[in-house]
Amino acid sequence: MLRHSADRRTLLYMAAATGVLFAQWTADRFHPLLFAASLVLAFAVSVMHHNHQHLPLWRRAWLNHATDLWFTLFQGHPGFAFDPAHVGDHHAHRNAERDTTRTWRWGDGNDLPGFIAHPVLFACAVGPLLGRHVAQLSRTDRRRLAVVALHYAVLVGAVALALRADWQRAVLFVLVPQAAALFFLLAANYLQHAHADDLSRWNHSRNFLGWVNPLFFNVGLHTAHHEHGDAHWSDLPRLHAQLAPRLDPRLVEPSLFAYGLRVFVAGTFVPALRSRSLRGRTVS
Repeated sequence: MLRHSADRRTLLYMAAATGVLFAQWTADRFHPLLFAASLVLAFAVSVMHHNHQHLPLWRRAWLNHATDLWFTLFQGHPGFAFDPAHVGDHHAHRNAERDTTRTWRWGDGNDLPGFIAHPVLFACAVGPLLGRHVAQLSRTDRRRLAVVALHYAVLVGAVALALRADWQRAVLFVLVPQAAALFFLLAANYLQHAHADDLSRWNHSRNFLGWVNPLFFNVGLHTAHHEHGDAHWSDLPRLHAQLAPRLDPRLVEPSLFAYGLRVFVAGTFVPALRSRSLRGRTVS
């Protein structure tokens, strides 16, 4: 009943995230490796949740609804926000002036403080958009509004139960991974678009090659994702290869980890290692 057999990996990762949570909760002491695994899996959750919102995993609606709830519990927020803020806004305007989530709203930077601050600024910018979306649902689609309310109720209820059972474990093993998943989800926008060319047909996004793609569902191949928003994540390497001749090599990074070290860490102290803005420079 999966749309794509490759999403067995998605189910495996989600099962791993669930298993790590229960293993930590029932352990008699804190295990650093399990905690580190929960944060790595939080990054995976943010990618998988994004993919599921673009192309639901299952052919059956009830299975997709159940998976939506599963993601809500580990993401720390319902996926309804993707419709107005990501699919309807970001994919339509690609970090340009009309994109509510654009990285340069508060300045055209690309550095460590900007990366850390971006999720908070993103949330502040998107909040009114989500409020308008909920108001519209209340007028036009009460059934969808009820689903959104259910997701919030399940999320708040689950967190409340965890806090009541053991607030220290709840903070460490539930709230921290949820916060990490939300941070990764929102900060990815900064990694993929800060200092890219918002006016370019092809170079509105930064792409990352290397280990991040086979491990995390080809999340680094962002231009191909924008060009083919309904494509399954397993098709992105082929689509990226087709687009590669059109991409500015300055926006194709061989490694996400090396990029972060160079731009956000070393670039803090060595100006020559900082990225240079390409925003608005070309129309191609």
